[in-house]
Amino acid sequence: MTPPPSILDGFAQTANEDVKGCIFAIRGDSMASGHDEQITVFLKGCFLSCVWCEDPESQSARPEILFDAVRCTGCGVCESLCPVNAINMKGEKAATDRNICTGCGECVEDCPAQARTVAGMYVRATRVAREINRRFAPGRGRGGTVVLSGGEPFYQPAFSANILRLCKKSGFKTVVETCGHAPWETMGESLRFTDRIIYDLKHMDPDEHERLTGVPNGRILENLIRLWHDERHLPVSIRMAVIPGCNDSDKNMEAVGDFVVRELDPLAEIHLLPYRGGRDGKMARLERITAFPPVEVPTERHMEHLKTLLEARGVKKVILPGSNRD
Repeated sequence: MTPPPSILDGFAQTANEDVKGCIFAIRGDSMASGHDEQITVFLKGCFLSCVWCEDPESQSARPEILFDAVRCTGCGVCESLCPVNAINMKGEKAATDRNICTGCGECVEDCPAQARTVAGMYVRATRVAREINRRFAPGRGRGGTVVLSGGEPFYQPAFSANILRLCKKSGFKTVVETCGHAPWETMGESLRFTDRIIYDLKHMDPDEHERLTGVPNGRILENLIRLWHDERHLPVSIRMAVIPGCNDSDKNMEAVGDFVVRELDPLAEIHLLPYRGGRDGKMARLERITAFPPVEVPTERHMEHLKTLLEARGVKKVILPGSNRD
């Protein structure tokens, strides 16, 4: 199996359209940008491991097997097919040793109960570009928006840069959604072919950020400041998923507002998005244990309250779902 590109594969491969990367979906919708026709490419691999991640299958940079224990009949076919002996029958169900499993997918196609699927596949940038061109309506002409999401697009910098370059060559607008934790030197080539950045903020307190995502937020904030001031030609929208009990306190929201006004610009655009949940089923299919408790979807009243807090700190453009600028 071809390994994913290193996060530091740098710029030597950026002109190489044959560079491979790992994606887990190409969809015709996204939370990202505007109202034009758009397609989103979801890349695997992320620097963060957010406890609330709605797509936990995006965190690993390699393909993974999703297993539905309810569908499993315990027939043992998958055990006999696994080339690395990662599957063993325990009672009436199959159990996968995730430390051994390579995500090759040999167990998937012949599962009579259809209890196994693969999340992720290695593809070339040229193949992704061809699929994007195919999916846009025939006869529509050039146009439309291509969004790179994840996971984290900058986790695979050469792969992302090539997809973006090919999309620009085909006349598409390009958007990158990022958590901002990538080394700055690996972001530069992609920025050349990007029309807009959606930049996620999680939490302003470095200790809380590390507790919730696995990494501190120093690099994320430094990269955002640098991106804002050094790449002035590139529109940047800040996005913050509101997670009840994690990052929706008045103190944290006021800290976000103070940071934006002090380090960026009071006119910086901040999108507040209510957390929708839905990760527990995926965690079970990845056979992972989660300690993250279920949370309620933030109410409209609470979202308006957070918007008011940001505005009180001097932020001029706070956008909620359903507003004219969303």
